[in-house]
Amino acid sequence: MKSLGVILFAVLLSLSETYGQNFFATLHSGYGFGTSPQYYNSSKNIYDNNGNYNISNSSKSFSFGEGLYVDGSFGYYFNANIGAELDLQYSNSSNLSYGYSLIQPGYSNENKTDAYSNAYLAIPSIIFITAFNEFKPYLKIGAVIGMANLTYSVKTTQVQPVNTNSLEAESLYNGGLAFGYNTAIGIEYKAEEHVGLILEIDDRSLSYAPTKGKLNKDIVNGEDHLSTDPVDIKETDFVDEINYSNGTSDPNKPSQQLKSSYPFSSVSISVGVKYNF
Repeated sequence: MKSLGVILFAVLLSLSETYGQNFFATLHSGYGFGTSPQYYNSSKNIYDNNGNYNISNSSKSFSFGEGLYVDGSFGYYFNANIGAELDLQYSNSSNLSYGYSLIQPGYSNENKTDAYSNAYLAIPSIIFITAFNEFKPYLKIGAVIGMANLTYSVKTTQVQPVNTNSLEAESLYNGGLAFGYNTAIGIEYKAEEHVGLILEIDDRSLSYAPTKGKLNKDIVNGEDHLSTDPVDIKETDFVDEINYSNGTSDPNKPSQQLKSSYPFSSVSISVGVKYNF
């Protein structure tokens, strides 16, 4: 067995010398356009004293994969045509905004929700590359493993003849891992002996289901209620199954809700620089 290991090492060393395997690092940034979105509905309802009304409903498609990102990678070429890469990426999604409003004589109720996310992704890939003079087209196929933070902010204002009620709440959803896949095509231009310029297009399929929720803001009619809210209001566990029984929930334990998946799929374009060691 030991001699077999020595032989394999000698073969790999020979391939290295023959094909010129090497390490490389990249740094690039780009913008993702959301794909496979969910739909979020908004509604505006207006009534007057004569019984006339105007109702407007709209639907917005959105994926948290839409937005700016920056990433860096470190990789290794086994030979002139095949390599492996680990890409570490941070993304900041665009803002999602939706809500509803009801306006009628002497009363109005307006509700607005804003949401955005931050994601931290690791993307291990296999690279297939070829060369045409200074240009090197390539294809990457890999998996995506990541974590995300989802922030939801809700503002509600209710105006009545005798008083006005308002609510401002903000919740953070996180916990758990997201799994998906990523494919990319790109081209590298050799600018210097060790430096290349990169243009890349990625197609990513990814969804994320948080396991924890935490209320970070709870302002009712201008007063901060967060410090006095019970645990079951401030914390939530997102689970696959909920069983109900007689009795009330424990206010000193997190409440439970069924898990929901949020879309993080995208098609993105990026530019960057690559250094070949």
